[in-house]
Amino acid sequence: MLNHADPHPVRRIYSKDLRDLVIHQRFTLQKTTTAIAIDLNMSLCVVQQIIKLWEDIGDVIKTPQNISRAPLMTASQEEVSFVYIQFSFMPLTLV
Repeated sequence: MLNHADPHPVRRIYSKDLRDLVIHQRFTLQKTTTAIAIDLNMSLCVVQQIIKLWEDIGDVIKTPQNISRAPLMTASQEEVSFVYIQFSFMPLTLV
C-alpha cells in the first residue's frame, strides 16, 4: 500500500549521500523518478530537480564557483607593472 503524501509537507534538507543515492538508482538501476521518490520517501519534484541538476552540472549540489573578486590584471600584466615600477624609481644618469 502506498503512503499518501502529506497535504502540508514540511520542507526537508536532504544529505549529499541521499542525493547520490537518487543518481545511483536512476542511472545504475534504471528506476523511474516515481519509484525513486517512493523508495526514498522523497517528493517527486525534488527527485526530478536532483536528476536535472546532475544532468546540467554533473553534481548533486550547487557550489559557488568563485566568490572572490575577479583579478584586475593578469599575471603578465602584473609582471610588466612590477618591472615598470622598479625602473621608475631608478635615478637617471646623465651621460
